[in-house]
Amino acid sequence: MMKSIKATGLIAAMAAAVLLLAGCEKESNNTVENGPVAARITSTIDGMTSPGSTDGTPATRAAGTAWAPDDAIGITATHADGTKLLDNACYVTPDGDGRFEAEDGSVLYFTDNAEVGFTAYYPWTAPEKLDRDGMLTVITNTPMQAPEKQPEIDFLFAAATGSAASPDVRLQFRHCMSRIVLRFLPGEGITALDDIGYSLTEMELEGTFNTLTGEAKSTGIAQGRFVLALTVPGNSAAELSSPLILLPQQDDDLRTLKLTMRGTEYTARFQLPQNPQNNNVRGLLAGYSYTYNVKINNTTMTISQATISDWSNGGSQDIESTN
Repeated sequence: MMKSIKATGLIAAMAAAVLLLAGCEKESNNTVENGPVAARITSTIDGMTSPGSTDGTPATRAAGTAWAPDDAIGITATHADGTKLLDNACYVTPDGDGRFEAEDGSVLYFTDNAEVGFTAYYPWTAPEKLDRDGMLTVITNTPMQAPEKQPEIDFLFAAATGSAASPDVRLQFRHCMSRIVLRFLPGEGITALDDIGYSLTEMELEGTFNTLTGEAKSTGIAQGRFVLALTVPGNSAAELSSPLILLPQQDDDLRTLKLTMRGTEYTARFQLPQNPQNNNVRGLLAGYSYTYNVKINNTTMTISQATISDWSNGGSQDIESTN
């Protein structure tokens, strides 16, 4: 009996020693041997060239502009234990090349090998304009559709991880909004296009963007629908186009496009396209671009069925109308 007790005690002691050594090894593996490691943050946008690429293709945002010097993104970083290391920190790309650094010059260091999760969005928004859940109110009305204003509503989002063992944090941004491109073309009896004024009704222009998840969505209520009214300048042009950045939205309601050129008015009614990616539900999906070919004839206007593609390569749709 005494022998059995001694044997049991010996086994227990050996097991404790093994656990102790394992714990020491685990602690050692989670410690950065040569001190804290600085995080290096770079970014790309889906369908675009990575920083430092030499293939000659510029990295451009959906609004049609490249990363500009001092463009700013907001970054939130959370340690594996739940500790928040960054909270909507403003990071800028000084040279507009997609390499980002903290606006205040501070550096984020990994102090152990535990994984850190990063989320980032563009464009950076001051904390006082966000609610406590990171939500931002979005309005995509006529003034915001001006080329110089569109980058402010061209929301992007990315998620990545990093650690002392993998300090290069590569943020692959995706587009969170939807885009419509109205492509105006001369039709029967029209040899070229001049200045075009148009209005587009029944689009949902108000909604929200979640800076922590990247979700953009419309209010989904009639009060959030307004008229977009824009002018497309042209002088004997072979074609003209008007890109619009809008909130994702879906329904079967008809939209109305009214157009004026050389004193002649045209009207067309059309529906949002069906999306094979979403069980053919009609609507505008986040990250997708929809091109409508609007052909202006001498007495009629036609708009083709919209084709759908990712943000970097638009599709088309025809719409038919009479003046």
